[in-house]
Amino acid sequence: MNRNIFMIALVSFFIDLSTAMITPILPIFVIEYLDAGYTELGIIIAVSTFVTYATRLFSGYISDKFMLVKPLIVGGYFLSTLAKPLFYFIGSWGGAAVLQPWSVLVKVCVKPREIR
Repeated sequence: MNRNIFMIALVSFFIDLSTAMITPILPIFVIEYLDAGYTELGIIIAVSTFVTYATRLFSGYISDKFMLVKPLIVGGYFLSTLAKPLFYFIGSWGGAAVLQPWSVLVKVCVKPREIR
């Protein structure tokens, strides 16, 4: 197996694992720790979903038009890795609404199985 494919698979595994650990506790964090309501939680999830899909559209266009796959993979994994520890420092639901899309930004990356 190619070393690059192995490394992408390994990084993808750990990023997906960290996302799977953060996603279930986000509602508890927002409602209990940040003292926000269900409406604010819905706004956070809606903003996150919108930004993720809009970024997928943009990155798919860039990937197809300019054949740039590796920078999108590295950029998505980097931003996702950078955003997750920053949840410790936010103090309002607005901060969570800004930070949550960046923590799931890895979804815009091309998964290793999709690389041609």
